[in-house]
Amino acid sequence: MLKLGRQRPFAIVPPPTRRATGRLRVWIAALLLFAGLPAAIPPRPAPAATLNHWGVPVLAHYYIWFDPSSWDRAKIDLPALGAYSSDDPAVMRQQVAWAKQAGIDGFIVSWKSTPTLNRRLQQLMEIADAADFKLAIIYEGLDFNRDPLPAAQVAADFDYFLAHFAADKAFSMFPKPLMIWSGTWKFSADEVALVTSTRRDRLTILASEKGVADYQRLADLVDGDMYYWSSVEAATNTGYQTKLNAMAAAIHANNGLWVAPAAPGFDARLVGGAQTVDRMDGATLRAEMTAAMQSSPDVIGLISWNEFSENSYIEPSQKYGRRYLDVLTDILSHPPPAPIPNPADRVAGPQDPAVRYFPAVGHTLRGVFRAYWEQHGGLAQFGYPLTEEFQERSPPDGKWYTVQYFERNRFEAHPENAGTPYEVLLGLLGRTVTAARTGSAAFALQAGALPGTRFFPQTGHNLAPQFAAFWTAHGGLPVYGYPISEALQEQSPTDGKTYLVQYFERNRLEYHPELPAPFRVSLGLLGVQVLQARGWIP
Repeated sequence: MLKLGRQRPFAIVPPPTRRATGRLRVWIAALLLFAGLPAAIPPRPAPAATLNHWGVPVLAHYYIWFDPSSWDRAKIDLPALGAYSSDDPAVMRQQVAWAKQAGIDGFIVSWKSTPTLNRRLQQLMEIADAADFKLAIIYEGLDFNRDPLPAAQVAADFDYFLAHFAADKAFSMFPKPLMIWSGTWKFSADEVALVTSTRRDRLTILASEKGVADYQRLADLVDGDMYYWSSVEAATNTGYQTKLNAMAAAIHANNGLWVAPAAPGFDARLVGGAQTVDRMDGATLRAEMTAAMQSSPDVIGLISWNEFSENSYIEPSQKYGRRYLDVLTDILSHPPPAPIPNPADRVAGPQDPAVRYFPAVGHTLRGVFRAYWEQHGGLAQFGYPLTEEFQERSPPDGKWYTVQYFERNRFEAHPENAGTPYEVLLGLLGRTVTAARTGSAAFALQAGALPGTRFFPQTGHNLAPQFAAFWTAHGGLPVYGYPISEALQEQSPTDGKTYLVQYFERNRLEYHPELPAPFRVSLGLLGVQVLQARGWIP
């Protein structure tokens, strides 16, 4: 089946150099300079032109399920237009006008075939046509209990859309109407194929998977993926940019279309959620729009226009007034932020005797990091530098530090400890790379020492005899940290071979019985592993 190429209706800003970088820095103080706006929303004339200077379409998730009674449940705010019905054409016309004025190119309309939603979609389509505004569909593939609809029903609904809506110019943003299938993670590959195989010649059908492996399960059956992620703390989640970049890379490698998410905030506690994301007076929206753009998207999916139950809306409201619509207008009226330089990009050797340069990797070593590296084992202990120095937020304490990655470690500068042995500390890369494995057997807490081992009650793990002498002789606790696993057999992510290994807070030790005694224990390349996962190095 012919797959959709990366065709875009606008000129595209060049993507970030090398792979899109994983570092997102948010200067909150600079983003909080906007004055509060009154809650009342007087109608105001449309500007002379709609301006989206970002070079990719911005489509806002839009819901047509509202009746006046909908606003009585699980709401902490109401629209500036009041407790409206989605049957009201005047409401739709105002919403389209506001969205277009802000630079939004269209709505991603939540839909499945019912008499009510079909009637409302028809009305919205006619209003969008009159305003030269575009539409896409997100098909609601799960029922109220979050169970998948029968594949035959999904296919029938797609056919209804093709017969009644697809030919309209509102759906002409792409060569074929854009249909995003929400809930594909609940359907088997055979069920997805049943729906998509005979319809992709007339629809651009995207999955809604949440990870690279999940998308790859369906990659040959769909034309790309949209990630709906409205509850992330972009400013503190150090893996956020990495995940968006990885999703984009996997989708684009398959010649697919990538819809990246951005939201102004989140609060779903009234509908059973526990997490909240503070809007921070627009800083959250700015950070998430920047992160979306850094992932080289084909479309930015703004979450949302009017999701009032999860409080991710930007529609003018009684609580916030026009605030978030105006923040978005300001964002889109300027070119997007320049791509953040990749700290792993090679640099030229400086003519500075105080700086040590490594031509093999194209990176430098200077200042307190150079002193620590040279005094504590150098190349054998830490490997080559893989980045230059840069600022990074530390997951354990949420603070920003000057850091530099090496093949086996991350150095952190702590100027508050200047003049002490702790001015440079090693990052907890062992904990970083095993964060998702704490429930597995080797990481389960132990009750006490096993025969021939040294037990550390601080972490509930034993230092295996194969690693004890090396751990003690080469730095012990300050260099490696406490053990955070028992010894286990594991395939190396760098060479694919299986070794006896043990994880420590700051590294992984590997046992090689085939080598002479002085070389039987080696250090895992955790710095390499982390940067490869981010897409910074091949």
